[in-house]
Amino acid sequence: FFLHFIFILLFILIIGERMKIYIKTYGCTLNKADSQIMKNQLIKNGYLFVDDEQDSDLIILNTCGVKETTENKILYRIASLEKNLKKFVATGCLVANTKKIRNLTIMPVVWPSAIDKINDAVNCAILGIPDKEFKTEWKKNTMSILNAGIITYIPISEGCTSACRYCFSKIARPRLKSYDPRWIIEHVRTAIEKGSKEIEITSMDTGAYGLDIGTNLINLLNAILNLNGDFKLRIGMINPQHAKSMLNELVKLYKHPKMFKFIHIPVQTGSEKVCSEMNRPHTVKDFVEIVKRFREQIPDITVSTDIIVAYPTETDNDFKQTVQLMQTIKPDVVNISKYSSRPGTYASKLKQPKTQTKKRRSELLTKVVKKIEEENNRRYLGRIMNTIIFSKQNYKGKSQYVGRTENYKQVIIEINEEMEDNKGKYKNKIKPGSHVKVKIYKTTPTSLFGKIVGQSFQHN
Repeated sequence: FFLHFIFILLFILIIGERMKIYIKTYGCTLNKADSQIMKNQLIKNGYLFVDDEQDSDLIILNTCGVKETTENKILYRIASLEKNLKKFVATGCLVANTKKIRNLTIMPVVWPSAIDKINDAVNCAILGIPDKEFKTEWKKNTMSILNAGIITYIPISEGCTSACRYCFSKIARPRLKSYDPRWIIEHVRTAIEKGSKEIEITSMDTGAYGLDIGTNLINLLNAILNLNGDFKLRIGMINPQHAKSMLNELVKLYKHPKMFKFIHIPVQTGSEKVCSEMNRPHTVKDFVEIVKRFREQIPDITVSTDIIVAYPTETDNDFKQTVQLMQTIKPDVVNISKYSSRPGTYASKLKQPKTQTKKRRSELLTKVVKKIEEENNRRYLGRIMNTIIFSKQNYKGKSQYVGRTENYKQVIIEINEEMEDNKGKYKNKIKPGSHVKVKIYKTTPTSLFGKIVGQSFQHN
């Protein structure tokens, strides 16, 4: 037994040193943060990472189970990997649908709560140990998040306090588990020191942070904003009931110069009846009051929300109320999802909506929202916006910078010789992390387009 153990250990060490891994991440920023954690753990054990899955020896699929369309893509991908005899590990929320996964593969699966076991799962995949499932209690407080980039996603909690009747994520991440604030702050500090310009704290519901450990989101935000360094903080999704409970303090903190003026508050429906039938722990009126307060105090704040169309109990009149809400509130960003029946949820047992109904309502609301987003962005024409450059890209043969304004609007800046050679003022000085002033000359529903006219203030 001892010799067998030593043989396996040596095999893993030898293979691990030259094993190349590719991570494919689906879904939300919490999944992106989990991918960062897993990558860091595997690098510590000698694995190499590649940007092209064709160059990899093993793939990690960090999955999402929120939408049926995404699930189908992932299941098709798993089937394809099996067919081509590719080694892989499945992680993320979709592994909670164990039956469907196991119908396709015997490769290891790792629940979101057990990503500290990613090395064990990869080793099992390498050795061909079948049907391994890792579902232990989370230990993220003992793990390192970083490899920090220009943008770093830092998870602050697992699970939430809600019990929405359509939600599959609640099955995969069932309980609220807030991380030690000291652990979070240390990782934020490290990310800043390594050059991160955007820190995004993420969770299923950032507003629930601390309710299980005797603290709250406001205390955490204050601690982060007191850190030195040139960075901006973006807060992930906050459900309305929590935003309302801390509204005065939250609005005050959003005025801080290091805060991106961007808030994501999912309302899901404009119908109070459907909101209740979804078992959402807030009202539509709460959402309206929150947005009104933020816009009174911070007029340029970017408001993002989520809408589910064709929930099983939604009537044409309910849907009409959702359209009216969007036309009244005029959010800057609306994430529209056609209702998907998810296994194990209360809503999956209800009479399901017709495909045509989902398609019709989604198309109608998309047209309404696109018009609103376009109108909202037009008001920035001619304005000079403080912008942080985050990347450089090529689009249709043209080089562009991509940045974010203080209210998190995406800005596209075309690179040309005139700008680069402007008496040497900007030549070779602009790079990811640079602060610039941009004059907006064109807008679309999703982006602003501008020209650099100067350098902007850095927050230290």
